[in-house]
Parts: sequence; C-alpha cells; structure tokens
Amino acid sequence: MKNIFYSILIGSAFLFNMTSCEKEIEDHSVITYYVDLQLNGEKQMWVELNSQFEDPGFTATENDEDVTSQVKVSGEVQTDKVGYYVLEYSVTNKDGFATSDTREVFVYDPTNVDDYSGTYTVEGKRTSSGTVEEFFDFEVKIEKMNSGFYEFSDFLGGYYSQGRGYGDDYNLTGYASISSDGVIGLYSYVTGFGDSASSIVGVIEVDGKIKMTVEYAGMTFEYTLTKTTQGD
Repeated sequence: MKNIFYSILIGSAFLFNMTSCEKEIEDHSVITYYVDLQLNGEKQMWVELNSQFEDPGFTATENDEDVTSQVKVSGEVQTDKVGYYVLEYSVTNKDGFATSDTREVFVYDPTNVDDYSGTYTVEGKRTSSGTVEEFFDFEVKIEKMNSGFYEFSDFLGGYYSQGRGYGDDYNLTGYASISSDGVIGLYSYVTGFGDSASSIVGVIEVDGKIKMTVEYAGMTFEYTLTKTTQGD
C-alpha cells in the first residue's frame, strides 16, 4: 500500500508541475508587431551637382497604427560635392524591436562628358610590411553609371579574386568619380573579408592609362590600368 500511495503522490506532483509550467508559458506568450517601414520614391537616387535634394519621404505603420513620426533619419547629402551618400531610416516598435532601411544618393557632375568605361589590364605591386610583390595580367572592369560616376569590379586590381584564386567575393567592389583631375574612391567593400579600403585615389596619365593607389588593410596596392576594351 505504501508503494501505491507514494506513486500517487509522485504522479500528483508531476501533474502539478506540468500544469504550472503550461500556465507559466501561457503567461509569457506575447505577440509583437514589427513596424512596416516603406520608403517613398527610389532607393537609389541621382542628384545633379549644386542642385537641391529633397527626401521623397517614408511611411511607417505598427499593427495598422501610423508611427511615421517616430522614424529617425541619419546621414546627410551634400549637393555641393560629388559623392556617394547613404541615408538610414530606423524605427523601433513598442517591444523594442528595430526596423531599418537605407537610401543611396549619388551627387554627380552632368558636365563631365568623358568616358572611362571599359575593360583594363593590370600591372602593379602590393606592399605589405615592407615586402613588395608584383602582379600583372589581371582584368578590371570599369562601368559608367552616370556622368563622372563609375563602378569598379575590383579596386585591388584582381589580386585576391584572380591572383590568389579566391573568387569574386574577394573583389573590392565600389564606386568612384573619374575626371581629368583623377580618380576618387567614394565607396568600397569586400564581401569575403567584410571590410573596405581606407583610401582610393588615381591619376589619369597623358596616354590614357590610369595609375591607382589603394590603401587597404595596412597594405598598399599600386597599379596601372591599361584599357583593352571600350565600355558600352
């Protein structure tokens, strides 16, 4: 009889614990509604140099409630300077969960009519901790996006993606402004390494070649680009 009685007590305690756990789970179950953030207009905008930029705006709703006034905007567009600018929009719901989005703004010079797009061969060197390594015969593509604005397939001249065989994820892709005054890197990023260059500059030589100097991860990449194929 004692064994049966003890078994009943244990079973009752187990049932009580199960009921308590279920009750506790129910008490802590909540539904959170993330903010639906929508940008008006284009997410990639082109603005002429020295013109006026107006943000097309945005809307934000949380469970059908208008929370547009709670959206915070960071970043600035300087229309008096050719450049690449990013505006970030962020908002937090009632439970502290954030929603964000970004808009890219390109300020370009419409009077820049030169075209530097095309496929280029590379000849250069990488300097790291005093050690110099030459590299050559790789390809870099420069694609025109707008007047004076270009996208580079690899600011590192193909060193990692082609020379080391790492693949396209190790291209330092990005944007640059190019004019007769030279090349200025405006944005760069390597997906594989998750970082960007600290400095990108270039000089247009009299024979049309482009001489680049790129500071990246404590290394210096110096190379000359020679056009082999005209861009579209």
